[in-house]
Amino acid sequence: MTEFAPALMDQGNGDGVLIARSLIAAYEAAHYGADLPSGRMALEIGKPCPPTDALPVGTRLAVVTAWNPFSNVLSDTENASRHEALVEAIYVARLAWYPASGGDPAGEWEPEISAAVVDPSDELLDQWMIRFGQNAVVVAVVGGLAQLRLHPWAVIVDG
Repeated sequence: MTEFAPALMDQGNGDGVLIARSLIAAYEAAHYGADLPSGRMALEIGKPCPPTDALPVGTRLAVVTAWNPFSNVLSDTENASRHEALVEAIYVARLAWYPASGGDPAGEWEPEISAAVVDPSDELLDQWMIRFGQNAVVVAVVGGLAQLRLHPWAVIVDG
């Protein structure tokens, strides 16, 4: 199993994971989507997550990426390796998932390859954010609103 966390744990310098308000705003403005058997499901923070044949009302869906830890851009090769490790972790957890992505609607940063994981626990999402160095994941209960779940050690700072 590939591990990534030790090299990334220092991001918060012992004070937690520092996340600028402007970065949170960028995550909130981003467009996310999952490629379901019935087609692409769009997810936007604060907007409803509609039910589909694959995801009935009440199903929990989380869009998780391993790309660009703590928003530090890595090469496509490094990101692909990290994504493979995330997919392995999803299989180990025995959860269903669909290909997904998240991107900036203005095109200032490239879409990140992600996984839309069905019914993950908060504990598991927190473990993955720690392991893969992610500031946040998108979580929605089908029939409810999509929202950000911040890193368990998040400290929000101005900027």
